[in-house]
Amino acid sequence: MMMRIVFYIPPFFRLLGSHNNRVGPSIMATAGMMYKKGHSVTVINGDAIQDSEEYADWRSIYENYPAFVEAAKEFEKGTHALLQADLQAIAKIEPDVVVLCCGDPAIPTVDMGAIEVVAACARSLRTQNARVIGYGAAFSLNPALASLVHGVVHGYAEGSYEGFMAVAHLGKSSRVCQISPEGMDDLPLFLPQLVRDTPMIENYDYIMGSRGCLWHRCVFCIQSGSNCGTTYVDQSPSVFVKEILWRMSMGIKHLYFADMDFFGHSDAWLAEFYNLMQQKGLQELTWSCEARAESISPMKVRNMKKVGLRTVKIGVEGASSRLLNLYNKGTTMFRVMRACTTVKEEGVKLVCYLLLGHPDATEEMYVTGLQNAKELQADHYVLNVACPYVGTPLYGMIDKIKLKEMGLIDESGIEHGFTHLSHDLLKFWGIPLGLFEEYLELSMPEKKEDAGVGGRKFVRRILT
Repeated sequence: MMMRIVFYIPPFFRLLGSHNNRVGPSIMATAGMMYKKGHSVTVINGDAIQDSEEYADWRSIYENYPAFVEAAKEFEKGTHALLQADLQAIAKIEPDVVVLCCGDPAIPTVDMGAIEVVAACARSLRTQNARVIGYGAAFSLNPALASLVHGVVHGYAEGSYEGFMAVAHLGKSSRVCQISPEGMDDLPLFLPQLVRDTPMIENYDYIMGSRGCLWHRCVFCIQSGSNCGTTYVDQSPSVFVKEILWRMSMGIKHLYFADMDFFGHSDAWLAEFYNLMQQKGLQELTWSCEARAESISPMKVRNMKKVGLRTVKIGVEGASSRLLNLYNKGTTMFRVMRACTTVKEEGVKLVCYLLLGHPDATEEMYVTGLQNAKELQADHYVLNVACPYVGTPLYGMIDKIKLKEMGLIDESGIEHGFTHLSHDLLKFWGIPLGLFEEYLELSMPEKKEDAGVGGRKFVRRILT
């Protein structure tokens, strides 16, 4: 039976003064799979806007957190204008199924958005006639969120049409939606016509040649949660290059390879990718990627630079050996420093990802981490506060009573204020605001221009 299906991504960054026109790789591939099977598919990205390429800078996101808290309350009351507009758009389609997305399971450490907002959307959508399916890591990890929908798809839904349909028809949670290595080469290409009110093509997009993480060890990562239900798989270099060519045909000149460790692909994979890129002669393409420190070598960076690599983002996280141990990163500051030096010496831009928040971390550790981070001399730093999502190892370490007393999780088990620049989480972790401000100074807009995303423009946009 053919169905009308809506994939709905609730707003998150729009509540913080910014936006996000991207649709996650796993979500987009799943929508494409359903479309190719003959279903009527619409993707509604509540976080997208069409009239600007300017994103709020990280300082603005931080300053706008109080405004986000108030907006989330409006969502919970069902009165927020963005929620009302999206519900009306969904109702006009008269869908049989609404796939409510909270995080893309393909990207283990992606900010999963406002879980309280997703919960509010689930409650509102349940008043319509459609069957509501939860899709994304938060639904897999948190039983309280899963209880608000008719069924949950665990893992990568593009991995099993039959599994997805079982949830859609019967409302039963399915753990069979797990993509196989062979299935990666069968994924549909990005189909922008599926996205309602498709935003203008910007000067970059992101793609992935793999799903998941090879490591499954970092305490803050949703991939390390026992219920996440995802494994690591990658597609052939030839199919990945085909995806690159398809994006370039749309006018996109810069790509962000969002694999959690692009250099973690096997040497044979990287060699074939390198040869294919040289054969295609894609002189106009530039790209960025993410990598773990221990996967980086001078030869890998040097070869990839020849075929368009311009920026490497390294998950430094703690920037001190003691914090790295607490986060269970499985690496050392010596390896981190060596990897950062390699990237810079090969003439490639360096972005360092920093993370603060652990029950056993001390102010002294954070001060040391800040000093070490500065010594890495990255072109840009991305700073986040750790979110102890339900189901992750980090959640198992924290004081649950304190979490509830501070209003960061309600009696039902739904997280509140879990954003990566949350003032409330800073207080929860006991991170001095003055010290955090010093960290934040590393992430100013004048340093962010063209540092990893092909010239994406960032502006100061503090909500009043």
